[in-house]
Amino acid sequence: MGVGMSSESADMSTTVSRRTVLGVGAAGAFALLTASGGQVAQAAPDDPLNKQVKRRREAVDAQWTTPNGWPAEKAADKGGSVVTRCILGTSLNVALAAGAPYLVLGHVLRRFASEIAPLTSSDVEGFRTVRRRDRRSPEANHQSGTAVDILAGTYSAPAVDVLTATEILVIEDIVKSCGGSVGWLARSNAAHFFLTHGPSDRRLTKLAATILANQEAPGLHAARHFDGRS
Repeated sequence: MGVGMSSESADMSTTVSRRTVLGVGAAGAFALLTASGGQVAQAAPDDPLNKQVKRRREAVDAQWTTPNGWPAEKAADKGGSVVTRCILGTSLNVALAAGAPYLVLGHVLRRFASEIAPLTSSDVEGFRTVRRRDRRSPEANHQSGTAVDILAGTYSAPAVDVLTATEILVIEDIVKSCGGSVGWLARSNAAHFFLTHGPSDRRLTKLAATILANQEAPGLHAARHFDGRS
């Protein structure tokens, strides 16, 4: 695949240079471009394409923010930031917000599928709408494409009731590898994982950039820790 990321791209700034795009390869470029609204060569406000993108985003904007600070959307794959696509290294197609959410939750899904149980796309739920009365719950993060439920039919209960002690230790390690950017409802809904940091939090963007760099660099194990201790 492409070469590793340059130091300039590691911060995942909202404006991504052409040099950065060339440095991370096509797949990495897409993830960086869509993280926190990043763009290459900011279009002029009166540019027709820019206006069209703005109209599409406004049409899908649900006009509220999920508990973790991300904008809720009305639907996936309708011109907003939530897009269904394959998680790198798996056969899973999941609707997630592009950029950091896709990279970080994709890391969680890869490790879960490798270390806990094989997964198919039907085993994972990313984006979904929630009822108004549930907008303050962790599950509301689904509507911004920043949460996943894994094997909800099996694990939607306290972890101690549905997982072995070894499995709990492995999942705790997966969460720990995200350096505080991912939460797990172990005490109530072991199927549910979500981002804990908002789109402008540098801890999340740094983590996402590190995961992306490791995806681009050959020979690195997917389970490597990404919290600065690697």
